[in-house]
Amino acid sequence: MRKWTYLVAVLLMAGTSTSLLTSCIDNDEPAGITDLRGAKAELLRAKAAVEQAEAAIKTAQVKWYEAEAEIKNQEAEQAKLKTSWLEAQYQAQKDSIQAETQKYVEQQNKLYIEALQASAEANAEYQKALAAIEAALVGVKESAYAERLEALINDESFTYTYEDSNGKPQTITANGIKGILNSLESAQNDLAELRRAESQLKFSFSKEAKIAAVQSQINIETGKLEGLKENLEELKTIKGVALSDWKTKYEEYETKDKELRDEYSQLLVQQEEALQVVAGKKDSLNNANKIEKVFAFSIPDEIASAVHNQKWGIAGKTDKNKSVNAWAYEGSTPSEYTFPNKIELKLNLEERKELLVGTTPDGGMVDDLESVVLSETELSAAQASLETNKNVADQYIKADGSGVYDKAVKEWKNAMKAFHDQFNLLTDPANNKRKGIIDTYEDYNDALQEAKDDAAKKTLTDNFKKALNDYVAERSKLDGWLPITGQETFDATKDADWTTWSALTTNDERFGQDVTTNMTPNNGGLWKTYTTAADKIGYIPKVDPIVPSNCDPSELTYIEYTYDQFKADFEEQINGGEWEDALTRITIKGYTKTAFTAKYTAEKVQEQIDTQDAWKALQKEILALYDAYKTDQTNSDKVEGEILAQENTIKSEWSAKLYKLNQQMAGLSAIMQQILNVINEENGGNEKTYEKAIEWIETQIAYLEGGSIGTTEGETGYVDYNFVVTGKHDETTWTGIPAQEAIVKSYESLKAAIESGEYKLEEETEMENIAARIKAQESIVKGWEAILAAANKTKDQLMAALTGESGGTEVPETPEEGGEETPAE
Repeated sequence: MRKWTYLVAVLLMAGTSTSLLTSCIDNDEPAGITDLRGAKAELLRAKAAVEQAEAAIKTAQVKWYEAEAEIKNQEAEQAKLKTSWLEAQYQAQKDSIQAETQKYVEQQNKLYIEALQASAEANAEYQKALAAIEAALVGVKESAYAERLEALINDESFTYTYEDSNGKPQTITANGIKGILNSLESAQNDLAELRRAESQLKFSFSKEAKIAAVQSQINIETGKLEGLKENLEELKTIKGVALSDWKTKYEEYETKDKELRDEYSQLLVQQEEALQVVAGKKDSLNNANKIEKVFAFSIPDEIASAVHNQKWGIAGKTDKNKSVNAWAYEGSTPSEYTFPNKIELKLNLEERKELLVGTTPDGGMVDDLESVVLSETELSAAQASLETNKNVADQYIKADGSGVYDKAVKEWKNAMKAFHDQFNLLTDPANNKRKGIIDTYEDYNDALQEAKDDAAKKTLTDNFKKALNDYVAERSKLDGWLPITGQETFDATKDADWTTWSALTTNDERFGQDVTTNMTPNNGGLWKTYTTAADKIGYIPKVDPIVPSNCDPSELTYIEYTYDQFKADFEEQINGGEWEDALTRITIKGYTKTAFTAKYTAEKVQEQIDTQDAWKALQKEILALYDAYKTDQTNSDKVEGEILAQENTIKSEWSAKLYKLNQQMAGLSAIMQQILNVINEENGGNEKTYEKAIEWIETQIAYLEGGSIGTTEGETGYVDYNFVVTGKHDETTWTGIPAQEAIVKSYESLKAAIESGEYKLEEETEMENIAARIKAQESIVKGWEAILAAANKTKDQLMAALTGESGGTEVPETPEEGGEETPAE
């Protein structure tokens, strides 16, 4: 994990926990504040905290711009170093200049790290201040200002449109001031990553290597060109030789061919002999790099289990020479481990690199330890995170059961019991209320038919109305059902209600749906109370009162899911991975998520703070091993560079000679075949065969001199494949020697363009791409800064109204309603 991304990861829980306060505090939860006077006092204190945090954020933003200015001041010095490096003649000079340049790169990284740390620390304080506002809002009931402020902090949607690196418009969204803060922090982190990549590319020195590679290709193509010129001279020579002398000429060519081949073989042997020195050096270097060295260090007991989770070691190896965990002993529980006083691995150079640096972007021991060992600034941010999460946890979970979460769980249990008790009352097989009222209704209708006078009918009707009212009261208590849609009450003794009820045609209309475990309750009564309480703690309400025998608390249905169960499940899920990934697999919501993640984060951050000395002690040992590795790796790289340089020099020296001879031999072989065809006894050396051979020779000459001739054997005037060369120069297609000259010229032009800077290397193209991405990312950072300023202005207006510091009576409009617009470019 890179240093500048550390705070984003470590403070994730702080941001997550406080952002969850949206669902964790609402106007129905007093949290100990019972009067408006107390709420106002809390708001005033929160307002002061917010103002202080906002000042810190502005200071952090200034640090970003100071970093940018300082880096621009360094660029001229860096450019001078790069020029000096290219002009340096000796490797020692280049190494010194390269090291000096690397210092500049590291200084740039440090400036961005410090800017990120300042931003993360300021954002953590601001999140804490926002949490204080939310807590204070608990005491403000039925206030449009309070509702608007809570929405502004948590839910209100803010969008920003910018142009990406390809010039295309992109829109990004954040919810609430908390979301803006998180988006701004993420954008700043991405910008720092791009700046780091820019620094690494800007001062890499691959240009000279590219020039050397092009020069090597020039040598090869020049050798081919010289060979083709020799072929052309031989073709012109044989064309002028009389048929009677061709046999003698063939014998001369046989001798020459042998000489060429002998020379070629000798050159190969000489090159191989020259390269033997290089091969020997390569073998010696490889053997030296394979020597295993003792890699020894100690692991403090207080971080032993955490180290075990890192799974440090060589991929695919589990023995004590290659794996740290092979030295571990299990503790009293499966998740606890200890290590002996000293661990001694045996690793070669490549294995030390794998363990210390890593072979993937995830890094190795050095990066892992850098991510857990905190600087003073990071430690301060961690302590802020601890305080924020501890405050949230203490507010929600209390030993006496008076916490926000504690009371919500009690409400849920009571509401669930009340609903299920009412459900059981209505569905009691011995006294099913719905069946009972239907039977009563049928009996009433039958008796009404037999009644002899109006007085008897009235008595029957009055009795049924009372029974109906009793039933509706019990049924309505369950889920708020009433026979007449749209009314809040029902009284059968009232003429209007009785008339409307009497006009109903089905039992479902008269008495409501049958109460069963498959019913879909109305959103009222005890069911509404139950679902509201369940939603508040992130549970799933169930109509069926019978708890399944295999019910697990993690299902969040009937049985309370305790913090200890959550902690065990979470640590099983995380298994060395990222926290946010584990949270997606532990599906908790509402107060449960807020309380549990805050408490767990507080515990883990506290553990991280408490174990800093142990991590620093381990890091000190590992960095010493890393320094030793770097010394060995630098020496190895230097030797390897010298070997490769020597190898390339040797190959380059021989390339032109070998490729020239190879082309000469190929062309001569083709000419000799034509002569042999003519002087062959079967043809008798006849004139017709000679004429064809001359025609072939003239075709090859014409082609090599730049003519456009067919290249398919069997066609009239086809070109022998040994002479075929085509190339482009200045958008013109050339053949033969002019084509080869064009190829040589193109490589020479490429070399000159690289040297002059006219030709853009791959790194330079990537630099332009990164520059475009940086421009887009800077736009995003500035955009979120502007959006944050606009949102804070609205927040200040609302706070002023709530604390009585403003005489305004209107709630500031949301952007969608025509108020302050989201800044965009």
